[in-house]
Amino acid sequence: MALGKIDIDFGVIVTAPGNEVDFVSRFFAPGAGIPEDPACGSAHCTLIPYWADRL
Repeated sequence: MALGKIDIDFGVIVTAPGNEVDFVSRFFAPGAGIPEDPACGSAHCTLIPYWADRL
């Protein structure tokens, strides 16, 4: 699904397992005027507990 087709009021975090790292992620917040933030610290506060259970 293309991100342009998702109704985003604020932002969305996209994550997946990595090949050379544990996981990869991107944060998109067009509603807040941030097209993409590849290293969003606050997003990782959510991702770390998620991935800790899976790694």
